[in-house]
Amino acid sequence: MEGIERLRILRVTEEDKSEIEDMVVRESSLSIILNDRELGTLLCTPTNLNHFAVGFIASKGWANFGISILGSLFSSCF
Repeated sequence: MEGIERLRILRVTEEDKSEIEDMVVRESSLSIILNDRELGTLLCTPTNLNHFAVGFIASKGWANFGISILGSLFSSCF
């Protein structure tokens, strides 16, 4: 599964500690830039970053345009 990796970890409980393999979510930072201005940096899984960026900009109301223009932005930027 993309964005998740299997790692060996040390599991510690009150009674015991043991080395096991577990699934860990990967995390990346993503800087959102609109019109050459950095709007912020977010932490997210490193998958579908283009969808995430366009959705984030639209949800904040920073880009006041319709879905068809959003689709064009999505296609041309990524």
